[in-house]
Amino acid sequence: MAARDGPGRGRSPRLPLLVLAGLAVGLLLGLAAARFLLPPARLAYRDLPRVEAPLPGAGVVPRAVAETAAAGPPPLAGERPPDPAAPPLDPEDALAEPGPWGLVPRIGPDGRRPFDVYRRRDGTMAEGPRLALVIRGLGLDRDATLAAARLPAPVALSFSPYAPALAAWLRHARGLGHEVLVEVPLRAADPATDPGPLAVDPAAGPGGLLRLLARAPGTFAVVLGSPREDLVRLDPLVAELGRRGLGLLEPDPAARLAPLAARHRVPYGAAAVVLDAEPDPAAVDFALGRLETAAERRGAAIGVSGPLPLVLERLVQWLPGLAPRGFVLVPPGRILAEGAPASP
Repeated sequence: MAARDGPGRGRSPRLPLLVLAGLAVGLLLGLAAARFLLPPARLAYRDLPRVEAPLPGAGVVPRAVAETAAAGPPPLAGERPPDPAAPPLDPEDALAEPGPWGLVPRIGPDGRRPFDVYRRRDGTMAEGPRLALVIRGLGLDRDATLAAARLPAPVALSFSPYAPALAAWLRHARGLGHEVLVEVPLRAADPATDPGPLAVDPAAGPGGLLRLLARAPGTFAVVLGSPREDLVRLDPLVAELGRRGLGLLEPDPAARLAPLAARHRVPYGAAAVVLDAEPDPAAVDFALGRLETAAERRGAAIGVSGPLPLVLERLVQWLPGLAPRGFVLVPPGRILAEGAPASP
């Protein structure tokens, strides 16, 4: 029996292809007509920003930031009662010597080191896990720097070498009782990375470091280090810190510079926790909890953070509860003087 033809059986298979080809040709003809017969569309751009100069590279202070911070710190009078534990307001002549770019720190004739003279005279006798805090990246934003300076005096303040009025900011912070540090940007081996004109090239001798230190009188330690840096390259810089009597804070929890610091007898400490690694309230609270845990396990721990308003506000709420829970807030200089705590 012959099979019945189903729907569509017997149609030419070329018919759909011809229909599609016709549609494509029609579409192309329509586009061509619109292109040549219709006037071109005009897009009006208004109020676009115009770049007046090349954009600053990494480490260079943008003009807007410089203008914000150039006014420098406000007067110290009346902001805080006298603090007998505070570092000296002004550097000592005996702890400085002339360098190519100005006065640079040195160990005094009597053997005193800038590290010992310019850190807080911590006399805390309370027992318990010790916590220290360092707020870094200061001096580029005036409001953020003033907010960090209002934290309790044991909290140390670390300043960018690119900060306008850097010496004035350092003096202001010492006047409020804070230990002050200066950050040392490193010239990376990768030419695509530009940390700015003040970056120190470890392979070029101590000149770059001395140039930077001349801008930051009265500092007791520097912030130095990167998890990607070759330790052999950094050895001359750490040795120079030892010759100058300065301390060293490594902002990375890896604590890779501890052997170099021990070799050159440099007071040393490494951050146990970076508080602003994730700018989220829950993440900041979790980081503070990790800092407490690190202090309980090691006996002492340092937390570092940039001046994010979120972190500063959380610290204001968190710090008063430390003592009731058995923790002791100390200046970082005390932990650096005792050496790097043992890892858990």
